Amino acid sequence: PRSALHAWAVAVCLPPALLALLAFGGGMVWALLAPALGAAMVAAGRIADERDLSQLGLPFRLLGTLGLGALVVVLSFGIWGELPLWPKDPGEIWRAWIALGLAVLLAAFVVPWAWRELTARRWHGACLLAAPAPFGVALLVADLGDGVVSALLVNAYGLGLGLAAILAGLRAGRIGTANVGMLLLAALIAARFVDSEWSFLARGLVFIGLGVAFLLVNLYLHGRFRRGDG
Repeated sequence: PRSALHAWAVAVCLPPALLALLAFGGGMVWALLAPALGAAMVAAGRIADERDLSQLGLPFRLLGTLGLGALVVVLSFGIWGELPLWPKDPGEIWRAWIALGLAVLLAAFVVPWAWRELTARRWHGACLLAAPAPFGVALLVADLGDGVVSALLVNAYGLGLGLAAILAGLRAGRIGTANVGMLLLAALIAARFVDSEWSFLARGLVFIGLGVAFLLVNLYLHGRFRRGDG
């Protein structure tokens, strides 16, 4: 349907356009605006699903989820202490303030949905919708001069998000959801290998363990489907 194509066009084009206009060049405030946008897209997708408009909600829910995962990997590196919170150019301050205001509005929009997911013990949805919180704390800590702690906070959030996705996939019998969680954990581990001094043996053992975990999760879910439980 044409409406579904319009939804995909908006979901694909709007977030990068907003980030390019308001955030890039405006200091590290984009590190709060981007997760707020991702969480708001997930919430918009959930709203559409509840109103039987899943074709319209799918692009927002899917791209919001993938965007948050990519953002976790990018910001898991120790770049927090290297970039200023506010732009050095006085002419760019307006971008940072508008980006900050929009991020706060979007975060406020997703709070009720995150709370609903939390009270229903749907941990994966709660982690996705609560994304502005850990990134906001990381931004404040980085502004105080401790970028290492900020990177650790993002890594911890990514670990929780990946585990929540795996558990959600196992409980609901959704292979795709579980594999997305495994891929996020694998990406975080690969990112840590880049800036770590682990030996090749240790790296190889970790990746072998991760591959075995992938295999076991998929075998378990395929077994559920064959028994008719999924």
